[in-house]
Amino acid sequence: RLQSNYGFKCHCQRCCRRHDNQTNNKSEEHKTIIMPLFDWMQLQDSKQVGIFLDHHNPTFASTQKWTVSNNDSMTTLNHPAANELRQMATHLQAQAKQCMAMDNLEGELMSLNQCVGALSQLLQAQLGGGGHDNDNDSVHQTCLELYQVRGDLLGTRIVAGQTKEAIRECEYVVAFLVSILICSAGGNNNNNKDTANCPNHPILGLQLFTLGDLYQAVGWKDKAQRTFAWARTIILVSHGKNSNMVKLLNDR
Repeated sequence: RLQSNYGFKCHCQRCCRRHDNQTNNKSEEHKTIIMPLFDWMQLQDSKQVGIFLDHHNPTFASTQKWTVSNNDSMTTLNHPAANELRQMATHLQAQAKQCMAMDNLEGELMSLNQCVGALSQLLQAQLGGGGHDNDNDSVHQTCLELYQVRGDLLGTRIVAGQTKEAIRECEYVVAFLVSILICSAGGNNNNNKDTANCPNHPILGLQLFTLGDLYQAVGWKDKAQRTFAWARTIILVSHGKNSNMVKLLNDR
């Protein structure tokens, strides 16, 4: 993409590693990139998400150990069912946009929430390898769609004043970013933080900032403080110590 858009080829460690991975066979590539998402898909409640995030928070010594899950228990769906879920998700996304244009907040919330459910089932089926639609590109497409829809639902819940529900969506958004930016480079070895792909990505820092604000809004002070501390370590790198966001975090 750098070559086609900007006329040069990047030789940094990250890009070179990505190029090397492309020389592997497709099944190994799928396993290396997708395996960290098995944990993300099995985060069923806020408690599990909290343990997962605390485990990867470099500023917090968690007393609860995160255990890598076994993907053998993943639910599988047949090919027609997977197609129906994708069509349903596409329809619900369009319906949510229509509701937003009409200032129908309740309808938008309902459509986005149902869309999250449909995409979650579809991704679970793809990661479980139970259908014909389980190639690497399809899984990445569904992951991205689910991340985007959860982000949309997060914003809509904030507008609706549903703070605790917004926390759940924001936790899943952050957990997804952690899976992609921190866990993916290390494969299944989530304890090896030295192999982190991009632990100081600004998007992760900003989402952590948002999550900390939401925790603070409901009075969860301990969670808020350790989330702000994590956000600050990232935003110091991505934005610099003199940025307004770092100054805001210094006051938290």
